[in-house]
Amino acid sequence: MELNTLIAICFLLAVAAIFGAKLWMRNRSSALQGKQAPKLAGPLGEAVRGDALLFFHSPGCAPCRAMHPQVDELAQTDTRVHSVDVAQNMQAAQAFGLMGTPTVIAVRGGSVHRVQIGAMSNAALREMLAELDPS
Repeated sequence: MELNTLIAICFLLAVAAIFGAKLWMRNRSSALQGKQAPKLAGPLGEAVRGDALLFFHSPGCAPCRAMHPQVDELAQTDTRVHSVDVAQNMQAAQAFGLMGTPTVIAVRGGSVHRVQIGAMSNAALREMLAELDPS
């Protein structure tokens, strides 16, 4: 087999593995939707018993750092917005079964309403937060 062909095959396999992993994570996360939010301790536990927008992030994640200013701005104007550093609160991340960061989870009435994995625009964050408002 020619070297260029072997390189192309390896590249395609790597791309397929990345997309496959992303699909698996999204499917696993979407399985949370409609289920009761896990029981957590402290202020975060109180928040998930009602309506909350949870931003799970990690310090070494570049997309998380890019989203942080947007989430902080929303948190200043809406008490339902919570930022959760998975390095400091691994129990919350494990309770939700998170597979990666950034992940934003909308909890409505104590149940997981929507899960979004990956970086989001400010407009998309505001849209998720608006979904928590009573209709």
